[in-house]
Amino acid sequence: MLKAQENPPIKGKGTMEQLRETRSVFTNGMIFEFTDMDQAKGFAVAVKKRFALAGRVFDDAEAAARVHMFPWVQNPPVVHIDRPYWQLPDGASDKAFSEAWATESQIFEMAGDFGGKFVGT
Repeated sequence: MLKAQENPPIKGKGTMEQLRETRSVFTNGMIFEFTDMDQAKGFAVAVKKRFALAGRVFDDAEAAARVHMFPWVQNPPVVHIDRPYWQLPDGASDKAFSEAWATESQIFEMAGDFGGKFVGT
């Protein structure tokens, strides 16, 4: 599980290649857990407004697991947010990937502002 402070360095061929390869693996994005449904919904709306990334809010652990299998139970309310680098075109520059990683870090922090926490991808 990656946390904002644990994002891999994106300089160097190895990590950039790994990141590009993950674009072909289907997931339903970054997973965040909240204690309150209104906070979860507010977070999803704020991410959409600020970063133009889609989010899905779940109040049922089984429903969340059906669309994004995860090694452990997702504790609702759960929000799945699209990853910023999914919007990058093929052949995107290292700079574009760096900016996408920076956006993810901002989203991780934003979750805390809404009472949530990042739990994985």
